[in-house]
Amino acid sequence: MYSPDGKSVVGCVECHHTDQPKSALKPPLLTSERDVALTLESWRSSPQKVNECRACHFQDGNVPDGKEMPTATYTDGAKSTKKDLNNELAYHINCNTCHDAAFKLRPELKKKAGFSTSKDCTICHKAN
Repeated sequence: MYSPDGKSVVGCVECHHTDQPKSALKPPLLTSERDVALTLESWRSSPQKVNECRACHFQDGNVPDGKEMPTATYTDGAKSTKKDLNNELAYHINCNTCHDAAFKLRPELKKKAGFSTSKDCTICHKAN
């Protein structure tokens, strides 16, 4: 996967943020599941699987027994708000931010097959 400007390859942990050592986490990230940062080589040599987003970021109303929904606190001016980081919000923050930046920097992507904001969005959002 490439950076939004298309000039460099991004690390696995850009998307799979729990697959890095705790010492490498930057706020607001708290959860670490590996002792080394995930790379293609470390993935190939490890029996440890890479979790999907929904392993931690659940759908609203669908939190498995014994699990907790991750939360984050956002500050806007003097107002501080704590929100559940459900799968929808986690996707919008982590994935859409990068995709939107890529479309802004490289408008030609909007015409490229398989790289479409409308296609990405209709996975969860019903087309009208």
